[in-house]
Amino acid sequence: MVRHLNPAGMMPPFSVNTHGIEVGPDHRVLFTSGQVGQAENGEIPAGIAAQTELAWSNLEKVLNAAGMGLEHLVHVNSYLTRREDLDAFFKTREPRMLRGRPTATLVIVSGLAHPEWLVEIEGYAAAPLKK
Repeated sequence: MVRHLNPAGMMPPFSVNTHGIEVGPDHRVLFTSGQVGQAENGEIPAGIAAQTELAWSNLEKVLNAAGMGLEHLVHVNSYLTRREDLDAFFKTREPRMLRGRPTATLVIVSGLAHPEWLVEIEGYAAAPLKK
């Protein structure tokens, strides 16, 4: 059981996320490292849209390796290096977040581990135990 919680008496979620998610004991849980907009060959595309697409693609590959998909995400942490990239980031993020409406945190940081990275996305996922 995965239960989405948006309690009364507080503002609605900021975006397409959920305020809280409860995961029952009948689920496998996956924690991912932060995924960035860098290709397998080391190429880092220019611009937030291309890097965000690639970071989400990389995150989805990790989920798929565990037999999960974006719909299994229960929490996403996102880190951006430039506030002016928010609109492009949200445009790319929204269709992916709508798959499972996970909880989410978004932070603007002064930099990431590589100076060309503009975005990093990590996720936590839960899927029913395989029987």
